[in-house]
Amino acid sequence: MKIKRDLLLSVVMLTPLVFCPYVVAQELKHDPFKKPDFLQHVSSKKIEVPQKDILVPLQGELRAIINAGPRSMANIDGIIITMGEELEGYRLVGVHDREAVLEKNGHRQILTIDE
Repeated sequence: MKIKRDLLLSVVMLTPLVFCPYVVAQELKHDPFKKPDFLQHVSSKKIEVPQKDILVPLQGELRAIINAGPRSMANIDGIIITMGEELEGYRLVGVHDREAVLEKNGHRQILTIDE
């Protein structure tokens, strides 16, 4: 009698473990990553920032300058530009002792000659 009771108790105790994966699989019939229905009308479009608002710093080495007023020049990575000329969208607006001032979309960047 004790054996039958222990066997019955074991079956009762182990039954949930056997069927547990089945129950979990039944509960996951929906996609957990799907946008909820009440949010379906919300646009999932990415907001595009106008290209002019993105400022990428000029990655260049100022190698030399010629400070000659309106005829000043700067050598940036071996490319020589004069006052008012552009390099990668940056316009040379000033040349001073050991530095060149460049401007793009109203933002200024100063390159200096490294020793």
